Amino acid sequence: MLKSIIVNFILGSVIAIYLIHPVEAVSAKCGGEDVEFSETQITNIKECLKLVGAATVHDLGAENGGCFFRCTLEKKGMIDNNGVPHKEKMGTMIDLSIADTVKNEIKAGLTKCFEEEASGIKMKGDDEVCSSFLPLAMCVHQTFVNVSHFY
Repeated sequence: MLKSIIVNFILGSVIAIYLIHPVEAVSAKCGGEDVEFSETQITNIKECLKLVGAATVHDLGAENGGCFFRCTLEKKGMIDNNGVPHKEKMGTMIDLSIADTVKNEIKAGLTKCFEEEASGIKMKGDDEVCSSFLPLAMCVHQTFVNVSHFY
């Protein structure tokens, strides 16, 4: 049960992070608007899966989910060299890619997530299993699910 919850949050989070610059490939909906994933975005997801030793998102769990999520953010340029996410860059991504009908609510949720969860994130070298990253990732995911009805 816990693994299923983690897989769902990670998959939803990956979709949330890769909403920018739709081209072709996989599609989803956010705020009632169609969103598509490019081949580059899918390749990045596959590279991150390989990095954490997972064949598919269904192989992700608490032991590797945080590092997978961190990897996807790194590939989007949303994390600094110490592994700390940038709220401003995520806000910019939302401005460029999310439907106007849900944009402000998602940004408000994102701000709340950073205020409540980001202070616990450790530098990359101090958190090899990326467990300190999971609370922020789960909060961001839940914001997208609640606001955009992402699933």
